[in-house]
Amino acid sequence: MNVLRIPVSELNLQAVLLNGQWKNIKDAFYGVVEGLLLYVRRLDDERIEWSCLGRAARSASIDASVKLRDYFQTTSVQLDISLSDLWDDWCIDDPFMEQLRKVKELHGIRILKQEPLETLLAFICSSNNNITRISGMVNKLATLYGDPIVLDEPEQFSHILERLPVLGFSFPTLSKLAMVQNELTDVLREQNFGYRAKYISETVRQLSQMPPDILDKVQLLPCSEIRTFLRGFAGVGPKVAECVALMSLGQSQCVPIDRHVFEITKKFFVPTLKDSNLTDALNRRLMQFYEDKFGAYAGWAQAVLFNQQLQKYVSAPSIKSQIRSLQSVVKIEKKERKVVKKTRRKR
Repeated sequence: MNVLRIPVSELNLQAVLLNGQWKNIKDAFYGVVEGLLLYVRRLDDERIEWSCLGRAARSASIDASVKLRDYFQTTSVQLDISLSDLWDDWCIDDPFMEQLRKVKELHGIRILKQEPLETLLAFICSSNNNITRISGMVNKLATLYGDPIVLDEPEQFSHILERLPVLGFSFPTLSKLAMVQNELTDVLREQNFGYRAKYISETVRQLSQMPPDILDKVQLLPCSEIRTFLRGFAGVGPKVAECVALMSLGQSQCVPIDRHVFEITKKFFVPTLKDSNLTDALNRRLMQFYEDKFGAYAGWAQAVLFNQQLQKYVSAPSIKSQIRSLQSVVKIEKKERKVVKKTRRKR
């Protein structure tokens, strides 16, 4: 077994891994990351034990140690991104975030750096869906079209795949999905993907007509262009585009706004929005609000706010904090009005 030094305050395995494709047996977690079957378990407050138990044929050349550190956004010497430093920034003049920092269960919530194709298709599946069904759809894509995982030591680890058979396949490559694109819609509809089947098939078609490394190259573009690129795919709206950009394309400032985050925003940050509906225009304003408030890692702050433990531990913020947050939204509205006026003058 290998050891990765990362304190529990910087990585909460329970909170971070069990919201996606990872599975657990007691305190051990198992997941497939780019064709690698990985095992991780916390040894103590400072260390994580990990091992690569097997891999798909296409992942034969991947260094598991490098991949795991990249996935957790750490290095062998220090954290690429320190949550402790981020919390220091978030808590400046913000009593509400100071209150959240006292909640142990909200520590160690990191954004994982996930594989772009899997992330894109997974979030297309997320439309009007729950985590269990989304996970089931991603697993179905893997079992239908992915490569089998070959265990390094079958006698020692075969019981894991017997207990968790969904971990027996890697997520399919774009080339494999493109080969079956003509039948993909019908097959996925038979697997209860519903209208999402057509979106996935169309997205595969769109990607297959682009350069094969497009999802790697697009990460070098400005965030606004990445958002535009993602929203060009079937079934991708503002929230899905933000999720994919944040979780797989390195855009840490992106803030997905869903109903859960919107309710938190109204309750704890901008109470004047109490009777508002989440329109596209308001969505854009709130994305900018959070980016202005939390900076380059606003998406990491959103992950804390999104966490299901939040409502159990917090109370309404002070009036002073509410006013400060409201002033930020007012500034956004003034900026938007100035842009509209300038546009009208040019016309």
